[in-house]
Amino acid sequence: MTQFEHFIKAYLDERAANDPLFAKSYANEKKSIEECCKYIMGEACHNAISVDGGKADGMTNEEVFGLAVHYYDEADIKIRPISGRCDVAMTGVNVNYEPTAEEIEEARKAALKRLEEEAYQKLHTPKKAKPVVEQPATAVQTSLFD
Repeated sequence: MTQFEHFIKAYLDERAANDPLFAKSYANEKKSIEECCKYIMGEACHNAISVDGGKADGMTNEEVFGLAVHYYDEADIKIRPISGRCDVAMTGVNVNYEPTAEEIEEARKAALKRLEEEAYQKLHTPKKAKPVVEQPATAVQTSLFD
């Protein structure tokens, strides 16, 4: 589980503990924290604005948590695909989260795999051929007397 997923789960766990009506929605076995986070990221990417050729958007923590609650409250919700690169940075969230040894090992393996794939791509990407510049042919005139 990613740190973002832990933040969302911690918020939703607390909300379910204090809101019995939400607790019923949150207990839906067809929903998951991973899908919830995909929903949030898809909405954030979809609503992003174009800035200098890229996209940028900012959402408050309340907006992010509101999307999480909305995901669980709706029976049939569409998860938008994440287009391009989308990062998450949450501020002011007080969740004591320490990754487990398994999560650290998974992250290390994923990083190594990414490095291997990048190195493989560098080795197997054809190099651009240098353009051939044709030299003008010099005319040679032969002589009958040579």
